[in-house]
Amino acid sequence: MSVPDELRRYVPRTDLYDSLELVHYHMPVEQPPASYSYEIFKKGNKTYAKNGTYGHIEYESTDAATTIQYALNQLANGGKIFIKAGTYTIGSTLTIEDKEDITIIGEGASTILQAETDIDILHIYYSSPAYTYMAKIQISGLHFKGISGHTHAGIRIADAANSKYGTHYTHIVNNYFTTLYRGIFSEGNSTDNNIIGFNNFHDIFYRAIELSDGSEENQVVGNNIDYSHNNVTESAGIVSNGHRNVIVGNTVEEMGWQSGVGDGLYITGDENIVVGNTVRECGRYGIVVGGNDNIIANNLVNDNYKRGINIEGSGHRIIGNTVTDNGDYNIWIYSGAGDNILIENNKVSGATTQILDNSGKAIIRGNQGYPTENEGIATFSGDGTTTTFNIPHGLVSTPTKYGVSPLTPDADAARTITADATNITITFDTAPPSATDNLKFGWWAKV
Repeated sequence: MSVPDELRRYVPRTDLYDSLELVHYHMPVEQPPASYSYEIFKKGNKTYAKNGTYGHIEYESTDAATTIQYALNQLANGGKIFIKAGTYTIGSTLTIEDKEDITIIGEGASTILQAETDIDILHIYYSSPAYTYMAKIQISGLHFKGISGHTHAGIRIADAANSKYGTHYTHIVNNYFTTLYRGIFSEGNSTDNNIIGFNNFHDIFYRAIELSDGSEENQVVGNNIDYSHNNVTESAGIVSNGHRNVIVGNTVEEMGWQSGVGDGLYITGDENIVVGNTVRECGRYGIVVGGNDNIIANNLVNDNYKRGINIEGSGHRIIGNTVTDNGDYNIWIYSGAGDNILIENNKVSGATTQILDNSGKAIIRGNQGYPTENEGIATFSGDGTTTTFNIPHGLVSTPTKYGVSPLTPDADAARTITADATNITITFDTAPPSATDNLKFGWWAKV
């Protein structure tokens, strides 16, 4: 009896194997269903795709990309591909198009997808926005590796130039990205509610994670990005040109260290939340903030070559960050920045200038290492001759508002009050009488 065409691919074929050992190991007489649809593995110069349900080799090729793509193509909606440890040379881009509930997992850093030429290694996209709501792609345990001079991405999502759309509810977690121009590039067009988490990026030439305009409400969490000694203008560890993305708990180190280019985080969209990240030793700025209404809170930003936090746009909240030892400026605000920028409760120290507001509009208050308001009680002893008494206010510049109130009878006499960059000065019309601690004042000052 002939085998129906729809079942033919499930029939074991011994001619697909290089040896009886493979037949014995990979084609047992009885095998329980695996937790994956296909297992990809290497033996010699060939890459095999083993059917996880029926336990036999279904496809083989000396071209690893062809074998992996074959397995992907067999998954309509739903399925898992397990790629065993090994180096798989990828000569053509792997694609996931118009599919949902697809999982690709590997065995960590030892499952290497090595680009053979200058290509995107994996491209995920959808032909219509309607498809993207079904996406739910999961990529984990893989090592995406480029070549010297690479100009593409490890994973590329969407394709704006060709009207291809991005993903929803996709998780890219616990992967490795090395020697690439871009690590993960979300090109926009309906890319949202995805998680990019706990990946490791090393020696990335341009941008490790890039969320373009149209990438919204994604979570970028716990990634480690280090040692990218590039000299590429506008290179950065994490970029969000999209809106309402959450960037939390990432570490970015040595993006273009001392090259004059290379930023840690580059945030130019609106309403992004950037919390609890560590950014250090980048070649230009630690965090660049543009757009509108972004929250930058509780980050550690230190030892970046030029500036710690560089601020443009409007409506930002820069709160509770520790910003230290960053070249010329710890916090720098552009002259053309808009209204309602709040710089509050940050810790700053070690830079040539701690905070510089070129716009003159920002609200700056409560920052440790950059006092903009102060108050206290000052006590002096009159000697019957001295008419002028100085109170050091300890502020970063001349206060614009200040006040002095007498707290003892001898202090309550005709006087004038002035202030400069160092002191509040009390000048009496007539020298107060000689006595010990007879002149007491309450005072306050604000820049």
